[in-house]
Amino acid sequence: PMSAVEDTNLKEEGAVFLSTGNFPKLMFLHLDRNDIGDVGVKALSNSNFLFLRSLSLNDNKIGAEGIKFLANANFTGLLSLSLNDNKIDNEGAKFLANNNLTQLTSLGLSSNKINIEGIRHLATGNFSNLSSLDLNHNNIGDAEAVMLSEGIFPSLTTLTLNYNRIGTEGALFLANGNFTRLN
Repeated sequence: PMSAVEDTNLKEEGAVFLSTGNFPKLMFLHLDRNDIGDVGVKALSNSNFLFLRSLSLNDNKIGAEGIKFLANANFTGLLSLSLNDNKIDNEGAKFLANNNLTQLTSLGLSSNKINIEGIRHLATGNFSNLSSLDLNHNNIGDAEAVMLSEGIFPSLTTLTLNYNRIGTEGALFLANGNFTRLN
């Protein structure tokens, strides 16, 4: 069972209404491009979506405050979280890294505002099950690549870094990094 409510102008109020609904067995929720913002994410984080496995909140103007609530939500079985094209910065990355979402296997953070401080948090975060990490379009350079290469990602098989500023030095560190499962 999947629920996709994309591009519908749901806004914060719609997310609040959804969060109070009776969806105890909801497994997939995709709310991309609905401008739910931090208020909407806070409401969703307090919902009864106990069986949620995949949550896609791309392009919703979500910042650190929303991520703080999401990272502490009771989504202990969440496997896939897509937060591309939001306003997530270093503080938001810190909240994600110190989260309740320990079962995540896929995390999408492309086109946000994560730089060296945020990468430091992600590289030392609680992501032991993470197999896919998307950091496209985050202005990541060599210094951030070094931090990623030293990160704790024992299950990572896919690392996406397109459209960043990684040069030769960063590529060398990534190539020799602590990615035991990357091919």
